Amino acid sequence: MLMDLPFDTKREEKKLTEVREREEEDVAHILSEKYGMAYADLSLKEIDNEALRVIPKEEAQRAEAAAFVKTAKTLSFAIHNPNNPALATLIADLTKRGFSLQKFLVSKKSLEKVLERYSDLSSTTESRAGMFTVATETLEKLTKESSTLKTLEQELNAATALKELDRVSHIFETILAGAFALRASDIHFEPSEKKTLLRLRIDGILFDAYFFDPATYHQLNSRIKLLSGVKLNINNQAQDGRFSVARAKNEVEMRISFIPGNYGESIVMRILDPEATKVSYKELGIHPKLLARLETEIRRPNGMLLTTGPTGSGKTTTLYSFLREIHTP
Repeated sequence: MLMDLPFDTKREEKKLTEVREREEEDVAHILSEKYGMAYADLSLKEIDNEALRVIPKEEAQRAEAAAFVKTAKTLSFAIHNPNNPALATLIADLTKRGFSLQKFLVSKKSLEKVLERYSDLSSTTESRAGMFTVATETLEKLTKESSTLKTLEQELNAATALKELDRVSHIFETILAGAFALRASDIHFEPSEKKTLLRLRIDGILFDAYFFDPATYHQLNSRIKLLSGVKLNINNQAQDGRFSVARAKNEVEMRISFIPGNYGESIVMRILDPEATKVSYKELGIHPKLLARLETEIRRPNGMLLTTGPTGSGKTTTLYSFLREIHTP
């Protein structure tokens, strides 16, 4: 006996769309080998605003190619159609301007993701990003108590126990205040099957700070998305956003990345604090013998100093401290 089963049109359309997208990526991968180029799926890649500024949107559309990462004078360069006549002109222009290109063949969907980011680029230069205010008393409380990860854990226990309507905002405010007090460079949210781990990068090292239950993290995720100006209903592809945090004396810019995973979206928040680079090189904890040598080396008229280390370890802060020491107005 046959039974009439309901046909879920939206669900089937979603499945078909996903199949088509996978096929498109497979074709791009095959073509990359044919043209001798590397393949890239940009759906999970962060797009660099500085790279976008190198090529005007109209030229990128005409050549079906765009830059998505810029490191000094090297560009990661996405190409959709290697046979496009305008592509050769664009490559020649970039080479003339001194850029070295790392070429990647990409699908139409990947290229469209880069092109869509041009609208975000214009809005970042013309309009104010989302703003979140950290209460002065919250920041001062964590700072005055010589904030440690244990102090932050205690404050978050109190914040998560609240029943008020602004509970999520208070939790988020506590996270930011704790990160500022601990001089963290990044805030990470890493979901797993039953809980989400909050981690802070301090002096280049990631430290576990707190665990959130799924319901609380879902609310935090939505709050951060609203502030960052990204789409709330997108959770199967990477998104990038930004907002600013108002403090008593200045504003701190936050760069946000949402990355899909098996148990939900991971979030990476990069803290761009203008005060963080205003540190004397004598306060960086450099060994006295090495410090004495550096004081001599940074005053040489020529030569090179290399700073190396993981994300958030203080490379930029170190270089700025040297520049302030030798700078003569």
